[in-house]
Amino acid sequence: MTAISIVNNKGFMLLMAVFVIFFISVAMVGILELASTDFQILQNYKFSNRALYIAEAGIEEAIYRIRQNINWRRKSGNPLVVEFPAGSGDQFSVICPQKNPPKTITSTAILHNGYKRRLKVSVYAYGSSSPYTIVINYWKEI
Repeated sequence: MTAISIVNNKGFMLLMAVFVIFFISVAMVGILELASTDFQILQNYKFSNRALYIAEAGIEEAIYRIRQNINWRRKSGNPLVVEFPAGSGDQFSVICPQKNPPKTITSTAILHNGYKRRLKVSVYAYGSSSPYTIVINYWKEI
C-alpha cells in the first residue's frame, strides 16, 4: 500500500511542476509584453520631442532670415528645406508666404522614420535697417 501511494505522489508532483512552469511562462510573457509597450511609448516620446525641436529650428531659421531681410519669404511651392542636423536624414521645411507683416511662418519637421510635427508662428518685423526687430504674435503647434 505504501508503494502505490508513492507512485501517485510522483505523478501529482510532475503535474504540479508542469502547472508551475506554465504559470511562470505566462507571467514572463505578460511582463515582456508590458516592457515592449513601455519601450514603444518611450520611442514615440523621443521621436515627438525630436520632431518638435527640429520644427522649432526651422522657425528660428526663418526668423533669422527675416531679421536680415524684412522682405524674405518662401511660398508653399518653394519651401526652405534643410536637413537638420546635417547627415541625420531629419529635415525641416519652412514656408512664409507673406511679404508684409504680420508674417506667418509654418515649419514642418519630418524625421527619417516619417514622424512629423508642425509649428505655426506669426511675427511682426520692423525697423529701418538690418537686423530688424522681431515681435512674436503667437507660436503654436498645428
